[in-house]
Amino acid sequence: MIICFVIFATIVGSVSTAKYSCKSLTAPDAIGIGVFPAGVIASVAFTPYPIKSFHLNFNSIISLKYILFFTSMNSSLKKLVPFWLAKKLRGMYQKTSAFILHGDTYYCPYCRNFFRKFRSGGIDLPVIYQKQIIGAGYRLNNVCPRCYSLDRDRLVYLFMSEKTNMFTAPLKVFHVAPEACIRSVLSSLPNITYEAGMKYQEGFYYEQSTNILDITRLAFEDDSFDVIICNHVLEHIPDDRKAMGELHRVLKPGGWAVLQVPVSKILEKTFEDPSVTTPEQREKIFGQYDHVRIYGQDYSSRLESKGFTVKRHNPYRDKWPVELDKYSINPEEDLFIAYK
Repeated sequence: MIICFVIFATIVGSVSTAKYSCKSLTAPDAIGIGVFPAGVIASVAFTPYPIKSFHLNFNSIISLKYILFFTSMNSSLKKLVPFWLAKKLRGMYQKTSAFILHGDTYYCPYCRNFFRKFRSGGIDLPVIYQKQIIGAGYRLNNVCPRCYSLDRDRLVYLFMSEKTNMFTAPLKVFHVAPEACIRSVLSSLPNITYEAGMKYQEGFYYEQSTNILDITRLAFEDDSFDVIICNHVLEHIPDDRKAMGELHRVLKPGGWAVLQVPVSKILEKTFEDPSVTTPEQREKIFGQYDHVRIYGQDYSSRLESKGFTVKRHNPYRDKWPVELDKYSINPEEDLFIAYK
């Protein structure tokens, strides 16, 4: 009976945290997909060895049908399992995972835990490597086992802590499609007035208090926010220029926005094709079943056309005074910070 309960908790915990179930506005990664089989083994056996072998094997054969199957499972579980129970079960799974991978090689600034390794995450598809898309694909040591922060989330944290007054100044913050790890930190800061919004999706990922919104038609007044965090969202929006204009409109003069997207190293211009509409086509052509484009090196120009001033930051290239390897961020990923 106990073993059955642990397995059930692990399934709900892992599936309920799969980002495939929650971010049509945001770039989901194969977190729950890769962690799901490993988590079941880990919770029962409490050994790290099956985790590695199962995780790598499953990630090497992930397909769109596999992803959609777990998205469907997530929606079904939501109907069967109350939100509060799903959170409890997920917490059990996260604590077990963090215990197994505890060590001193890597550090997650969100949950403030040390690990001997982070979990791998993402999906390998030919187009990702053909177009050399940074911020996509399968990455080792990508996912924090405790809070599920990704390498790109930790990159955002480093920017906020090293280059801004986010943790000290009174700021009004708008967080689009909020990652749980970032939301947990920012919403708890006494100096922050925090607002979060998302497009509705089935699943357990978002807090139930999160507002439903359309990023191309925001209800906020002009010049409402000091800071906007919109992390891997715009690649999902058909009319991304309209969304960029809305984000610029609600940002205060002097404010800044984190506007991360996957970007191709070799495409000079962003590639779009409105005739590509099915999940199967989008996965093959854009690198993910719900992406609608591949951004090129003109991404900054697209933002600037809507009034932003854009600066690209790279902690490795700019030599930030931080032990960067400890955070396991992608050395090739630039931060796109848009100022008004």
